[in-house]
Amino acid sequence: MQLRGTFTADGSSLGGGRMLGEVDLPSAGAALEHWLGLTDPDDAFSLLIGFGSVCDPCTTDGRSYCLVIEIDQISGEQVEAELSCVDEVSCHPLCSTSTCDDPGTGECL
Repeated sequence: MQLRGTFTADGSSLGGGRMLGEVDLPSAGAALEHWLGLTDPDDAFSLLIGFGSVCDPCTTDGRSYCLVIEIDQISGEQVEAELSCVDEVSCHPLCSTSTCDDPGTGECL
């Protein structure tokens, strides 16, 4: 991934950002299976082509299994927030099906 844009000197904000990168679908196998129910990269590309995506050769090995990602005009500002780790499957605080007594105290696996 590459991220370019106009950053403030203190790093507190970004304007006019552009992110470029590629996702090597065979390397993303576990995520594909979890989110899309797919275990074969060919099936993943068949699905993505239906949305107008293109199969490009990966820069790492030249095989046509990479999804090129480009996000243009990213902007953002620094926010005050505390990061915490929760079990995303059963305890995420934003999930209406959380099974923890208090999802805010979920534990990482």
